[in-house]
Amino acid sequence: MPLCARCFGSCIGHLSAIGLALMRHVAPWWLVVPLVLVMLADWGIQEFAGILSTNPRRVLTGLAGGFGVDTLLIIGTLAGARTLLGR
Repeated sequence: MPLCARCFGSCIGHLSAIGLALMRHVAPWWLVVPLVLVMLADWGIQEFAGILSTNPRRVLTGLAGGFGVDTLLIIGTLAGARTLLGR
């Protein structure tokens, strides 16, 4: 596989967020920020505490983080567009 498990999950999360946004379903920021923190916590535990992560956990935290990051980007883009358009 050309991507690690976390990156694979992240790609699926990004695509899921885009798909939902195209269907006009965007989660609120307060709901997706914890999803990003879950991925950062898993990475931090692995990196700094030396506790190994499993591939299923990496896929799930990558999925959560990718969805969260992309949703935050979509929210920011929509807010910027509303500001520019004066709505």
